[in-house]
This record gives sequence, structure tokens and C-alpha cells, in this order.
Amino acid sequence: MNVERINANLHWFLSFGFGIFLTSPFWAESKSNITTGYYLGFLLPTVLIAILKFRELSDLFESTSFRIYLLFGLWATLSIFWSSSDESVISLVKRPLYIAALFVGVFFLIRWSETRFHSILRISALVATLWMGWWLYRFIILGGTPAERFMGYGPSINPIHFSQVLGFFFLYWLVSWWHSPQKFSLLDLTGVLVMFLALTYANSRSPFLGILLAIFLISAIKRDRRAVWVSLGMAAAAILFYTNTSIRILEPNTSYRFDVWKEVLVKFAESPLYGHGYDAGIEFFVPKIKSFFTDTHGIHFGVLFELGVIGLIIWIVFYASLARDFFRSEKTPLIMFSGCLAIFGFGSGITDGMTYLSRPKEHWFILWLPFSMLLASVLVSKESRANLSSPASK
Repeated sequence: MNVERINANLHWFLSFGFGIFLTSPFWAESKSNITTGYYLGFLLPTVLIAILKFRELSDLFESTSFRIYLLFGLWATLSIFWSSSDESVISLVKRPLYIAALFVGVFFLIRWSETRFHSILRISALVATLWMGWWLYRFIILGGTPAERFMGYGPSINPIHFSQVLGFFFLYWLVSWWHSPQKFSLLDLTGVLVMFLALTYANSRSPFLGILLAIFLISAIKRDRRAVWVSLGMAAAAILFYTNTSIRILEPNTSYRFDVWKEVLVKFAESPLYGHGYDAGIEFFVPKIKSFFTDTHGIHFGVLFELGVIGLIIWIVFYASLARDFFRSEKTPLIMFSGCLAIFGFGSGITDGMTYLSRPKEHWFILWLPFSMLLASVLVSKESRANLSSPASK
């Protein structure tokens, strides 16, 4: 068996592993199953393909955005030396490498066949939607309401974290419908409806902030009649949320985020330039609600607290570099979807979570999956345009 045949088989294996990872929050029995699935189904074939086709990674390694990520990962790794984390150094060092492997694997998949990558996304979205439809049926038939909050099953028992996964697939169906030649694509609109209901029953504000930003982005770029329909849908949803007292999304003064962030900044001030170190952990008391917290309630605040001003600057520059890549590129459906996901993650990360570099988990759906897809699709699009404009192609 020659090298090309081995490479093709590994790509099929990688495609299957990527789909398994995308759908794992719905069917896996535990979070450890999600992690194991990523290692075996995605990480392993990525490493093997990278060994066989290392030269093809030149575009990725030469891109500014990927180099900034490597700098960010390096700074986080160096900060382990002054971190108070209980995790082993080896465990912490491996996490940025897992994410680097995601960039590499997604780059290989999209470069190999963007059409096949679209198929993986669509099949994964179908599986997620069918699974979510069944879960909603079970929840509602037993008398569940948004006030009780849908807690999920298996590994997806945190409504805030699980809503990040739901937002990922909601935006997939929305962008797919927006690019569909059919005004009323039944499949796309059904997916939008199921995921919107799921987000409503999860009753978390964070994903809706990110979704709002994503819709603003695509509306500003597309500027078509569908933007009007989506705007009307957003207005109807806002009225529903405001008038239904069981839905807390528009209810003021229930999350105390500003009080939490105030205390986080007090802790940050103890080591502002370098931060407290990667995975240092935090614990503080919020007098207003007389409670202890161990979470910054904001990914960007988590970066600031653990990696300091230096880390936050690199983090912001990374976002800015990806934004530049997005706005300079041709707006293909995949680039539009990835760009919407990236701004969705930015918005959701403002008010939720603390983890940024981690093992494979829900946060990857608002951070590293969007980043890797956006960067890879931009690079492949740029390569395609270069090939079409070269004298050899004429």
C-alpha cells in the first residue's frame, strides 16, 4: 500500500473522528468519553497525517494567526512556573498541544475536500438535532419548563456549558438557511427551531448575546431580505422572553456578573502584568450576595486573571488577526459560518466560563473549533484563488 493510499484512508478516519467529536456531547456517557473520542478518532490520525504530509502544513505555520496562537500557548506554558495549579506540569503542557492538533487536523480536512467537510458538518448537525429533538420531547412530556431549565443527559448536565454546543448547531442551521437558494428550506428551518427551543429551555443568557452578535455580523455582510426576517424573529423572541416570567434571559439583576467581575479585578491586581499563572484557580467572596465563587464568569476575565495583561494582549491580538483574515477573505458559506461562530464565542465568553486552554470539552465549540475552521477555510480559499490566477491554470 503506497503513501497516498495510506493518507487517503487516514483522512477518512479523521473525517469520521471529527464527526464523532462534534456529536459526542449528545451521545457520550461521560466527559471522559468525549476526551477519549477526540484522542483516538481525531488526534491520532492527525499526528499520522502530519508525519506523512508535513510539508503541506507550510501555509498553516506561515499564517500570522496560527503563529499568534503558538505564542499564546507558549506564554500560558511559561506561566505554569508561577502557577499554583494542582495539575501535573505534563498535563498542563499537553493542553495547548491538543488545540494545536485541532488546527492541524481541521486544516488537513478542509484542504483535502471542503465539500466533504461540509458533509461532515451537515451529518453532525442532523444527528445533534435528532438527538436534541428526542431530549426535548422527553423533557417537555414530563412537565419540564424553562424555569426548571433543561439540564441535559450524560455529559451534558450543565445548561450553561451545554448551551454553547446548542449555539454552535443553531448557527449552523441559520447560516445554512441564509445561504440556501430555497426561501423556506424545511430542513434548515426545522434545525433552527429545534436548537432555538433547546436554547430557550436551557434558559442561559450567555449564548444569546453571542448569537445576537453573529446575526448582526451576517446581516451587515449579506444585507438581504432574510436579514429582515431574522430581525423580526429576534424581535418576536425578545417579546416572548420579556413576557414569559419563567424565562430569565431578559430578566435584570439575577446574575450579579458586575459584582463578580469587580472581585476578580481585585484578585487580578495582585499580579497584573504576568497574572497568577495558567490553571491557578481562583476563589473570592462577593459581599452583595454573600457567596464564594471559584469562576471568573467570563473567559476573557479568566485569561486576564491567569495570564495577566501580557496574556490578554496576545489573546486580543489573536482575535484581531482572525478578524482581519475573515474580512479580507471571500465570504464562502464555510467562512461565513466560521466567522459567525467566532463572534458567537467572543460574545458568549464575555459572561460565561473561565476555561480557555483545556482538554476537549464544550468550550471548544465557542473557541477552538470556530478558530480552527475559520483559519483553515481562509487559507484554503486563498490557496484556491492563487491557483486559479496562476499562469499554469489559464
